[in-house]
This record gives sequence, structure tokens and C-alpha cells, in this order.
Amino acid sequence: NGGINSIDSNGFTLGSGDAGSPAYVNKNSIAYMAYALKLNATGQSNTSGTITTTTYTNDTAGMSLVEYTGTGSSGTIGHGLSAKPEFAFQYPANEVNGNASTPSSWNGHRGQNSHYANLTNTTSYSAGSFFSGVSDSLITLSTASQVNQSGKKYNLLLFRSVEGFSRAGVIKAGKDGNT
Repeated sequence: NGGINSIDSNGFTLGSGDAGSPAYVNKNSIAYMAYALKLNATGQSNTSGTITTTTYTNDTAGMSLVEYTGTGSSGTIGHGLSAKPEFAFQYPANEVNGNASTPSSWNGHRGQNSHYANLTNTTSYSAGSFFSGVSDSLITLSTASQVNQSGKKYNLLLFRSVEGFSRAGVIKAGKDGNT
């Protein structure tokens, strides 16, 4: 197969990269980037919001992976962190029919709810948001199909800063180089 064959103690093993696989990730002459985070957490049912989630949270590290199924209606999801997340990666989970999420469907959000970025292009953050609210315990989802299509499964990887351990957020650079 052309996907990830195994998750190992020191990384992962890729398949052959054949184009016959719906999720090939090892094709010759194509550049890839992998994000690998170890949460050291087990899934917990989270019923804090109007949409039940499964959260894999390591609050000490300031990270939480949230799995949920969209409803198509505005609703809230519990995120499992002890403070408001400052940055999020949101993407559809593998579909029931086996199709992997496409990179163009990944979105980055910063904690202000007012901007988002598609992570496959070079444009800056765009005005607007798929989240209409973020608090210390809940995220309010819009009805946009990118984050809340009825019956579609999504993943949300959230980060918050932890003093002495990590810093979450974005760097804003002006055209004159000031940040």
C-alpha cells in the first residue's frame, strides 16, 4: 500500500508509494512533510458541548486531539484543555468510504476566531472563521461544511501555551520585517 504501514516506537514506516492507493504518501520525486505528535493520552468521551466528542488530551503539554461528527447545525464541542486553545488545525477524518482527507481541506485557526488559513497555499490568513466562539472549555462551530457537514467526521488538533514548555500561536510579519 502507499500509505503509512506502521507506527513504530521511533517514527513510522511508509508503503511503496504506488498511485493505486487512495492515500499514497511515498511517491518518488514528491516532497512531503509529516507532523508527528505524541499525546500520551487515551480517548475520553466529552459531553461538555451540544456535540459529543472524543478527546485525547495532554493538558501538561497543551495539546488536545478532538474527534467529532458534524451535525450541519451550529453547536459546541468540548476540547478537553484547561484553558482557551490558541491555535488549531482542523481537518476531515478519513471518510467511511476510505478516502483520505485532502491537504486542501486542512485549515489553521488562530484563537481570535477572526481568521483562518488554508494550509496548502501561500495566501495570508483570510478574514472569517469556521468557529464562532472559543472558550476555556468549548468551541462553537459554524454551519460551514468545512467544519460541520452533517454526518462527516472531523479531527481538531488544538494547542495552548504552557509556560516553560511550549508557545502556541502565529507570527505576524509585516512587509517591512517587523513582527
